[in-house]
Amino acid sequence: MNKSLLVFGIIFISKLSFCFGLRDLGEKTIYPSKTEIDNDFIKTILLYSYSPNDNFNERYNNPAVLNKNNPSASLILEFDDLRAQYTSYSAKIIHCDYDWQKSQLSEMEYLDGFNEYFINTFEVSQNTKIPYYHYSFKVPKTKISGNFILQIFENRTEGEPLFEREFSVFEQNIGIDGNISQAQDPGFWRSYQQLNFKIEIGNYNVLFPQRDLKILIRQNQREDKQTEIDNQNLINSGRNTFTLKYFDSKNLIKAGNEFRFVDLSSSFRKSQNISQIVLGKPDQLWILPQEKRSNKAYLNAYDNDGGYLVYNLEGGEIDLNSDYIDAIFQLNIPYLDENEKPVIYGKLSNWDKLEMDFNPNQQLYEKRLLLKQGIYDFAFGKVNTNSQIADEDIYEGNFSDTGNTYEIFIYHKPPGARSEKLIGYQILKNNR
Repeated sequence: MNKSLLVFGIIFISKLSFCFGLRDLGEKTIYPSKTEIDNDFIKTILLYSYSPNDNFNERYNNPAVLNKNNPSASLILEFDDLRAQYTSYSAKIIHCDYDWQKSQLSEMEYLDGFNEYFINTFEVSQNTKIPYYHYSFKVPKTKISGNFILQIFENRTEGEPLFEREFSVFEQNIGIDGNISQAQDPGFWRSYQQLNFKIEIGNYNVLFPQRDLKILIRQNQREDKQTEIDNQNLINSGRNTFTLKYFDSKNLIKAGNEFRFVDLSSSFRKSQNISQIVLGKPDQLWILPQEKRSNKAYLNAYDNDGGYLVYNLEGGEIDLNSDYIDAIFQLNIPYLDENEKPVIYGKLSNWDKLEMDFNPNQQLYEKRLLLKQGIYDFAFGKVNTNSQIADEDIYEGNFSDTGNTYEIFIYHKPPGARSEKLIGYQILKNNR
């Protein structure tokens, strides 16, 4: 979404609300299905692509998507262990089909060497109230393009992983050109955005693009907002060129709203959206009570696309001198029915929707999160505790002027192959 000098854009939506023509992948089954962390000592997990030409301080913004043809680019994993003692970690890579189902490929078909990698690079936090060990790991290159799961284990790669993250490797065999605009349909133009793009096949060998290509769209790097396009909506618009451009509302996407944000970069002065600071171990930073925004006019505000930037104003090395603080988020709404709960979400929760508790003394809802110092985006929704169906629109709304970033992934399974290659990748932005 919109960017500022301090709040950088991270590309990263629960399932996209496409009107017609785009097929939701549904609940993804990966191997094994474990994207949540079931412990309280692994924090601030980041997986991103990085090359020497990138701004090091902006590395958090990069998606976990690697260009196979760029030898200088790498995928980097970082995380903190709040037990503050050395632990042996290891990693394993799982290859998946385009829909994130575990593929039938053997490990030797997509990796060089044995599929167990030890994470030996770590540093100790410096001058922090909450001590931690900071680990980093350069993900080994894969032999082929496609989708992969990086699994992290304590000690050897046995049993259940502590956590896992998705990443993709592409080879740009085809061209993609597109844009995001307001919906042309007057019934949707206030709250939806329209996706248009063109695919240039060129000399790449694909017999029937409308049948053989798999096209996925992701908004703002959110793994829970990945949706597949119906290939029948691709129109042959010239020699080896196919276009997705409609006038019947089949390619509309809910626009959402700019994310709320809070500056947690200092415990010694009130930064933006901080109401109170209580020093301790850890320090407590109270965020200004938030109000419902869906019933208000759109406000063009800077945000981080739901992500965050590790940062502190006290100086030193950001990764090691940034402390952990207790952030108390508050939502000023009346008490809900017993089967409804407000939730907070963003990359700060790995996009999980975390239920908030009602504070009868202040007559509002609260959620306390232990976060590393930095600048964080967040949003509120409501979940039905019986059905677990979440409503992301009720407190935030949808505005077609919202700045969003979209990624297009195009997959192809060559004749005789047992899995798809990722043959095209493109980032589209509608930032003004």
